Amino acid sequence: MTHALALLCLLLLQGTLRAAEITVSRLDFRADEQSRQRFLAQPITWWGRNQYPVKPGERGAVLTLANPRIKYAFMLLGREDADGSWFPAIGMPKPSKANWSSTGFFEFQAGDLKSRSCSVEIGEGQDDAIVLLYRSNDFRAEARWQLLPDDDRLFFIFTANRPYTLHFTAYPSSYAGSWSAGKKLRQRFAVTPTRTLEEGKHSLETAEYYVFLGDHYFDPAHNRGEGPCALLYHPGQSRADVLVQNYSCRVSLSGSDCSAAVLFDFHGSANTAALEYLRTLSAEFQ
Repeated sequence: MTHALALLCLLLLQGTLRAAEITVSRLDFRADEQSRQRFLAQPITWWGRNQYPVKPGERGAVLTLANPRIKYAFMLLGREDADGSWFPAIGMPKPSKANWSSTGFFEFQAGDLKSRSCSVEIGEGQDDAIVLLYRSNDFRAEARWQLLPDDDRLFFIFTANRPYTLHFTAYPSSYAGSWSAGKKLRQRFAVTPTRTLEEGKHSLETAEYYVFLGDHYFDPAHNRGEGPCALLYHPGQSRADVLVQNYSCRVSLSGSDCSAAVLFDFHGSANTAALEYLRTLSAEFQ
């Protein structure tokens, strides 16, 4: 067990995990024709439209983490300075186009310092994880996303040398076209182990160690939407807040050293099935 998994909340699985290959890939893109052709040759339109997104002075990268059950894709895009320092936003366009935001699902703030003000390096030599290293003057942080064999959940651990608040942004199940186009259709809601959360900001209690994010209208049970998502966190490490809105929703974790979580993308699952699955999980926290 890696140092990351030793700190993660342990989920008690039914049955025995079967060995399965985990693959990690990386493609870098800049504002040149060769990069453009390579980007457009990808089997998925990562940015949701058939055009090249990398502008002069920017750098992009697509990182994938996959096993036979699921494939996660991370989209990094942002300014690159002359010295090679890179300041990307972090999106997740797969498994779902909606759910964890494809253009910016993860960011953080440490005092007055925001993650977009930190330079980012992609960790090398990882065969089952994607690691991002953040730097700014005397600030240091590491974000690690890890996939287990024959498992469709994304394990996450964040460490930093000063207190921080992490933000995870989601558009549960569907964008519904745009903010204005789907405003009257979207019916966002969140569920914890003890209650249902409607629109507004909510602070979670220790017993509320997961939050489910869904949409009543965009539910695959009604042949609408891609399916809900969820985040399970370690309540002994972090304080959690949830913001439920008509368009985007956000889960925030505040910690001082290490924060562990598990991200779920219930692509294709109905709200009731995904919630039932979450409720059957047993979690132990180390």
